[in-house]
Amino acid sequence: MLQDDNKDELDKDLIDLDLDGNLSSSKNSINKEKLSLKMKLKSLKEKYIIISPFNNYNDFYDFSNKTTFKLIWVYSPAKIRYENYIKKYNDKDYERFLDKDYNINKINNLRLLQENSFIQINNEGNLDEFYIKINKLYNYFCENVRPQWDDYFMSIAHIVSNRSNCIKQKVGAIIVKNNRILSTGYNGTPSKLTNCYEGECPRCNSDNINQGEDLDKCFCIHAEENALLEIGKSLSENATLYTTVYPCLLCSKLIIQCGINKVIYDRDYKTEHTDYILNKGKIIIEKWKKKTSL
Repeated sequence: MLQDDNKDELDKDLIDLDLDGNLSSSKNSINKEKLSLKMKLKSLKEKYIIISPFNNYNDFYDFSNKTTFKLIWVYSPAKIRYENYIKKYNDKDYERFLDKDYNINKINNLRLLQENSFIQINNEGNLDEFYIKINKLYNYFCENVRPQWDDYFMSIAHIVSNRSNCIKQKVGAIIVKNNRILSTGYNGTPSKLTNCYEGECPRCNSDNINQGEDLDKCFCIHAEENALLEIGKSLSENATLYTTVYPCLLCSKLIIQCGINKVIYDRDYKTEHTDYILNKGKIIIEKWKKKTSL
């Protein structure tokens, strides 16, 4: 298939699938790699996946709203596409190649296919190298048929944050032990008070407050506080807390005192002394990194 490949027009980054540089170049090694891949793909298709090509955007659109559907875009640089064009049509007219390349993309809306792809593979090498990249893709799907635990719990924390009534920012937290959710919490005013976004909290509704300032004057209970209050110290011991935002100083003290073992957070929110007391409290701190590349 001919494809328009002007990278400057792309809005999304391409996932890097370059080779690691430590692959054997022997023919026997490559043949074994191909055979192994064919067996793996056969197993993958039997267990999890139906593989089918899409040549235009209309075909893709019917599947685009299905959560189990993933579109993989395979493309080649213009130089390689031109070389393939010469072999196929025995035609070295570069202008004619560009014209046909452009028309195929335009008629089939291939640009929309590319923009909506889940993973993009640059097929810039030979067939043997392409086999290696497909093998990486196979390994990725085998490991990600279901989300990793950290991704699973952090996505739930983000859903919990949607219940927040704080006008400044929405934060969600969950406490997990042995891969079981013990409690959830989001930030907002106490249950018998008016919602923060309705004007209850003077700090949050002020335009003159910067991040981390005057937290002692905030009426809102933080997400981590609510999650810890829900189950108390006895159940929090050696548990992991997932939070959409790095804990503040107050929540950090509560995390240590309740015996939380690890904190995994998404967005940064650093306040004075927070790092210090979490380190002194021997809390394991990890920034969540969603696994999106191969």
